[in-house]
Amino acid sequence: MTITLPTLQKINRKTINLYNDLSIKSHRTVFNIADDDDLHEWWEYHLEHMDLCQNEKIVHFIETSYRLLTEVSAKKKNLEKLKKWNFDIVFEDAVSVGYWTFRSHRIAKYLALHKESIQEFDYLIDDKKVSFRLPLRILEVPTSKNEKTVVSIKEKSRYSDERNLEVYDTFALDDIQTVKEIIDDLLDHIIYLEEKGFDSRSIDRIVRELSTLTNLLGSYIELKAITQSLRSLVYYLYENKEELIVMDHSYLLLFEGLFNNLKNWYLALFVSGCVNINIFDASIQADIDIIKTMIQSVNEMSETSIELF
Repeated sequence: MTITLPTLQKINRKTINLYNDLSIKSHRTVFNIADDDDLHEWWEYHLEHMDLCQNEKIVHFIETSYRLLTEVSAKKKNLEKLKKWNFDIVFEDAVSVGYWTFRSHRIAKYLALHKESIQEFDYLIDDKKVSFRLPLRILEVPTSKNEKTVVSIKEKSRYSDERNLEVYDTFALDDIQTVKEIIDDLLDHIIYLEEKGFDSRSIDRIVRELSTLTNLLGSYIELKAITQSLRSLVYYLYENKEELIVMDHSYLLLFEGLFNNLKNWYLALFVSGCVNINIFDASIQADIDIIKTMIQSVNEMSETSIELF
């Protein structure tokens, strides 16, 4: 008896990336970005998957992308439009390289007009999406003085001592505890305010807490970038107190996002460890820039109303 096996047909794998690299794996990771919270989750996903973020080029790409995306959102001028992003970020793995594709005609158009912002990266762009290609670093794990074993970044987690995650325990323990308490207080207070909105006393409290945090962090040269970002916010809040009082309650979500980001920054630096001390600088600065933009939009609307009268 002769058994005829069915003929296996080769499947033409479709790619999302514009490079049309058919060597990608069968699965892909899709992030749907519908609002600012989703963007934060995308950022946090890469922080949690440190195997990917051991590559400094990828870390820089994620930081740059986060900053550019928040800049695009800030152009929208108000929170309701800010929540209507609706685009996808697709990651495809081709073993030696990774592809990040942003499927959005608006983002593609924005980046086409601001190519200087992404010129350091390998990318392709059309009118509907933009794809970035970055190498997934190959690591060398020494086995003896004269022998080296090449290990893919995907296998790196087996070598826990090679993960390069550092907990910054050189800071004064009292300072670390104070940082935690301030951030927790800010989060508790902003959640409480979401029911009633800003008033003069609540703004003074937030400015005071942030000032204390800024002064404490300013005593460590390693934290210069985040100190400068927070100090600029303190000054801005102080100078725009009246605008804050009349802001809609929904804008408080922006502050909650910033304070949650500070919480994640604290946990990464002082509890779980991170690949470098500046890994949250870009996202925190982006949160602050959005807050400033929202306050400025309220200020502009107020000035327009006065002119009408």
